[in-house]
Amino acid sequence: MLKEAIEKIQELVESRNKVQTIDIEGTTYTELALSPIKERIPRCDRMDFCNLEMLIENIKTELDDHNLPLRVLVKEREVNVYSSYDRYKDREHIFRSTAQAPNIEFNQFMSVEAMIIMLQTNFAESENRNNLIQLISRISSENKIEMTDDGMGQRVAVTQGVSVKGTIAVPPLVKLIPFRTFYEVVQPEQMFLFRIDKNMNVALFDADGGAWKASCQCEIKKYLIDYLYAEIEDGKVIVG
Repeated sequence: MLKEAIEKIQELVESRNKVQTIDIEGTTYTELALSPIKERIPRCDRMDFCNLEMLIENIKTELDDHNLPLRVLVKEREVNVYSSYDRYKDREHIFRSTAQAPNIEFNQFMSVEAMIIMLQTNFAESENRNNLIQLISRISSENKIEMTDDGMGQRVAVTQGVSVKGTIAVPPLVKLIPFRTFYEVVQPEQMFLFRIDKNMNVALFDADGGAWKASCQCEIKKYLIDYLYAEIEDGKVIVG
């Protein structure tokens, strides 16, 4: 009885360990999911930066410590650096740099005071920015406004007490330069739709369909190519 039990257990173990295969139209399938046992490859921890200068310096310093060429992948606010494949077709994530750009509140109405502060602190100085601040300040200093809107633009009649102080033509679209990406590169000039509601709140709406992202990527790539020109020419770095 004991012998039969042991033989049954052995049979079950052997059956479980046996790889069952099925051939279907020339393709062999197995019920087991097999994974190779990989040799442990030493890897360093990823280093994070907040600017392009430190990223470039570390790429140059540690260039020959990794599988080449290094792959530099550019986004509008982030740059990641990877090694080439190792023997297991894995890449090492070596560096990441993230722009410390302000979180600007677009596409929502806010008070006039909040908008003026946002324009003065999160946008590069320009004639358009200064004109927009003057326009907003004039509206905020009055007691009452009346608006007409034809869908293409707004006109605001500014009133103080019972006297009409004048009519302000509000530009429907305005070009501004918000701080969007790394400070080492040129910030993108972007088109915005400027709107005023009946409660005298104001808003800037994105009006470029996200083209600013492509502009940021282009400027970052140009900057990296300029400072990594020798490494790129030697085939040790690829920027894309």
